[in-house]
Amino acid sequence: MPFPHRINSDGTIDSICDQCFITVATSTHESDLAHLEAEHTCEPARFDYYHHESIASKRPPTSDRDHQSARRPHTATTRH
Repeated sequence: MPFPHRINSDGTIDSICDQCFITVATSTHESDLAHLEAEHTCEPARFDYYHHESIASKRPPTSDRDHQSARRPHTATTRH
């Protein structure tokens, strides 16, 4: 599993899980991150949340009402 790295303004490097999106580790040396990445296990609830949301957003509408609302632009309403 790849772990993208992000360099912070203070020079530290974050290792981020590309499955559950948690910051796995932060270090001043990139070489320190490998063993922490190897020990990482995704939290099931966090993993399920992100993967359920991404799957749900790719599903086609399931009814005429869903299909019509998907085609109609959303307009904000203001209550006075």
